[in-house]
Amino acid sequence: MKKAIILPLFLIGTVSVLSIGVIAKTAPVWQSKISGSKIVRPVIVPDLKIALGNKLMESNIPPDLPVWETNDALVASFSGTVVYFPKNQEFSGPIRALQIIWNRFTIEGRKPKEIDLRFDKPVLRY
Repeated sequence: MKKAIILPLFLIGTVSVLSIGVIAKTAPVWQSKISGSKIVRPVIVPDLKIALGNKLMESNIPPDLPVWETNDALVASFSGTVVYFPKNQEFSGPIRALQIIWNRFTIEGRKPKEIDLRFDKPVLRY
């Protein structure tokens, strides 16, 4: 009798803990600015990894793995090529550069090991 009650309670607890973890990872991050003694309205801080991943999907160049973050870059992998994106920049310019570079190397039949788009001119490493 006790086992019959404990198992459903265990399953409910496990499901609720897992759902809280999923919600915590996908929910937007809220920040409140404190100005003097007043609290100013909360501001949504977008997750750059998710934003870049969405922009890449919209541009029809989906990464092989989810985008990850380092100290100074957002990193994505495309068919064995690691691509570094700037963290503090609009993604449309680097994504356009990646499309041009990727199309060129697809036509030529070769590909670099790394593409670094954090600078004014892309850096390619073979």
